[in-house]
Amino acid sequence: MLKNSLNFGGHSIVKRYYEDGTPENIERYENNKLNGEYTDYYPNGRIKQSGFMKDGELNGKIVTYFDYGGNLISKKVDYINGKKNGEKISYNDDGKTVESIERYLNDKLEGIAEYYDELGNLTLKQKFHEDELVSEENF
Repeated sequence: MLKNSLNFGGHSIVKRYYEDGTPENIERYENNKLNGEYTDYYPNGRIKQSGFMKDGELNGKIVTYFDYGGNLISKKVDYINGKKNGEKISYNDDGKTVESIERYLNDKLEGIAEYYDELGNLTLKQKFHEDELVSEENF
């Protein structure tokens, strides 16, 4: 792995590369902690994941992509201080059709989770409380 780093006033941008020179990731640091936007790449050069870090932890919407096609989204997850908080939306292989929507509170499933077939039709709805399944309904 190759590494390139730019430093300026307590801030730095670190770029890592695969052996062939393709970008592996770009990270921003502030006072030696990951802070700000980051991007990870697949060896084929496509974006693997992008999002934000705050004090070294995931924070905000984190987007993961499939390694084929034109940046097709695999999933989107909301984080606060390194924990899933909010929605996690997963997509089918087409990167457009929703496969599931799950809701989290402090890294635990909470509330309604919905699951869909490959055509986008609702097939299962589950209710969770603190990661425990409370009820479910098939469609």
